Amino acid sequence: MTDVFGVLAQNLPAAGTLANLYTVPPVDQGVSVSSVVFCNQSKTQQAQVRLSVAITGSPDDPSQYLFYDLVLQPRETRACVIGITLGTSDVVRAQSDTGQVSFSLFGVQIQA
Repeated sequence: MTDVFGVLAQNLPAAGTLANLYTVPPVDQGVSVSSVVFCNQSKTQQAQVRLSVAITGSPDDPSQYLFYDLVLQPRETRACVIGITLGTSDVVRAQSDTGQVSFSLFGVQIQA
């Protein structure tokens, strides 16, 4: 099979909700995440964002966080080149305190 390049996931989680942004499907050998983009869509309110990786979907734990309460100003977009690899069933989770931040994850799904 051919590896698949592109958008892995996009989400706009509700305020204060740690949402599953992306779960590596069991048919893939793994995933290489090239970048993550945070976009604060509020015109007036700053936001705090969190991003974590849970190995095989394990419960939330402080050791999993890549970003924790990163502040975004109103209408700010931040793109982070991250270069992480994920295995089958690993979960990327996202959260904002306002519910007005969209998250986009880009990379490659490595096919079996």
